[in-house]
Amino acid sequence: MKEFPWTDDYSVGDGTIDNDHRGLFAAVDELSAATEAGGSPDQVERIITYLVRYVNEHFQREERLMRDCAYPDFAEHRDKHRRFSQKVYAVQLIHADNPGSINLYELVEFLRGWLVRHILGADRDYAPYLKGPYIEEYDIPAEEEFSSDDYVVVDVEVPLGKVAVVRRCVEILNAGGADAEALESIANPARSIDLEQARALVADLLTD
Repeated sequence: MKEFPWTDDYSVGDGTIDNDHRGLFAAVDELSAATEAGGSPDQVERIITYLVRYVNEHFQREERLMRDCAYPDFAEHRDKHRRFSQKVYAVQLIHADNPGSINLYELVEFLRGWLVRHILGADRDYAPYLKGPYIEEYDIPAEEEFSSDDYVVVDVEVPLGKVAVVRRCVEILNAGGADAEALESIANPARSIDLEQARALVADLLTD
């Protein structure tokens, strides 16, 4: 498979978002190279996990930007993000269960095609609404430096009447269990599918 190079033709006019898109291109290229080289399931799983995390973080940043600039088609754009996130998570779920059931060549082509269409189409549509550079320092840690069990301090602004609700949500998430999973599924609907639903969602990317 050919490389998937970033060019200025894909720019939306915002440095941070463009940098995110470059990172997504690079992740897909890494997956392509691993596929061509017959990479181990562990190597492919690491790349897919990284891609899932990168996609989610990028979409959150892009959606904040669209809200800040009062983009009128925000809801439709967000729905496109959610559908794509769910597909990428479905791939992660299936690969973890049975690595050989994912056609990696088809996966790479799907990712490349979606990114190009989305960036040149939907992302270009919000570019005229940008009010200025969107600046947020962010660096995704290397895989060995990151754990879902890590704790971080998050500064957020919430209505005064909702402070107790936010605190309770934090308590539920820290406690884990079914309530935490239910809360996470509300916040991240892409992860609310099971293995059977995942296989149906990406049937065209499976080997069987």
